Amino acid sequence: MPNEEAASLSISNADLIREDVYHIAMSVRDTLQKLSDNRLPLIIRIENSIHRVNPKAPVTFPRNWCDYSSCVLALQLARYLDDPAINLCKSHEDGVHWWLRYADFDIDITADQYEHTNEPVIVERESQTHELHFHDPSPSPFFSRERCSSPYFERLVDRLDAEVDQHLKPDRGIHAMTWCMGDRANDEE
Repeated sequence: MPNEEAASLSISNADLIREDVYHIAMSVRDTLQKLSDNRLPLIIRIENSIHRVNPKAPVTFPRNWCDYSSCVLALQLARYLDDPAINLCKSHEDGVHWWLRYADFDIDITADQYEHTNEPVIVERESQTHELHFHDPSPSPFFSRERCSSPYFERLVDRLDAEVDQHLKPDRGIHAMTWCMGDRANDEE
């Protein structure tokens, strides 16, 4: 009996985590889509930076937005869940694709840029989309990652995160201080 209760409890916790992560992922995706649709100057700068790296790539959210979107989503998840244990996954199959992994869930808000899925948000354990199309993802802890060699990319991610955070705050009580900013602030004192 105790084993059944433990199994039931862990399934419940996993379902709750999945539900929270899905809600956050959908909110971030919707916000990025709205920002893109409104053609804000920040969005135009981001799309121009993507275009500079790959001039032949079409750049309209979600197409070729996976690295920016994954970084912003990781920051939002860390804020809301108060947990830095988020992995950034990168695969070189089917071009280069980025997504997140948290608590054994693959989390992707741009997978629908590919023909093999039309799901705008994926939050699944061992996602079939990722298993079949993005082999050997080489996950690494998001918060211990090397900062991008381009400070321009990092500044745009920070600005995009701030813009997304501003749009999401009225909808959800996201903490004003992020996990990583809180630690940095304490380190500086």
